[in-house]
Amino acid sequence: TLVHILTDSTIVINTIRISLSIETTIKELDVYSTSGALNIEGMYNKISAEAVSGKITVTNKKDFESDSDFSAISGSIQLYLPADANPELNCSSTSGYVYSEYHDSKAKKLKDKIGSGLYELKAKSVSGSVKINKLNK
Repeated sequence: TLVHILTDSTIVINTIRISLSIETTIKELDVYSTSGALNIEGMYNKISAEAVSGKITVTNKKDFESDSDFSAISGSIQLYLPADANPELNCSSTSGYVYSEYHDSKAKKLKDKIGSGLYELKAKSVSGSVKINKLNK
């Protein structure tokens, strides 16, 4: 299911048993999925995304302005951020690894400041990996 949202406010979406793709320019997004993948692309100030069973993929075409968090119980998390992003990373994986293209690192937990660390970016996966990638422009 592909959702196009044209608004300039906060959106909250809850899903059960659906794979959801979101492309939008809203400022804040809060999305929860019980079963199904979340594919999010756009220009966000803040995102909160949780998937119980499913992969989370986020492509943010601009740097976040507020703390954002991502959580997957059974699934991986893949984040694409601008090359000049400024997050303070707080990422972990219980049965997978955390990878970061910004420092070419791989670990179970990663706490690191990229750039000036203007906001906290939390990403936690219980059964799956967390990947922080540079967005190719």
